[in-house]
Amino acid sequence: MKNFPKSWIYSSAYIVVDYKSREGALRYIVEAFDKETELLDFEVELPGGCEDQLAKIMAWSTPQRGHEGYNLSAAQLGAIEAIADREIHDQHHIFQLTCNAD
Repeated sequence: MKNFPKSWIYSSAYIVVDYKSREGALRYIVEAFDKETELLDFEVELPGGCEDQLAKIMAWSTPQRGHEGYNLSAAQLGAIEAIADREIHDQHHIFQLTCNAD
């Protein structure tokens, strides 16, 4: 079994951004989970072509491979809202960003 960083989170919901990496297409997904039930409540798709912005927001120093997951801070989510051109954050949800290989 591989040793994955403890900060990685694996789940199944969505803010999607597609782009081509060296290994193929990647999708970025922000997941909104209800704080009480921990169930996925909604997802928001981002426009393509914003991978460089996401890399800065998330402070990534290496390209994503398609199996990463991250908890989002309020500041990170606020910056992603600017990319999405809509308000996403609220007090009733936990937000996560995952990177998924197609």
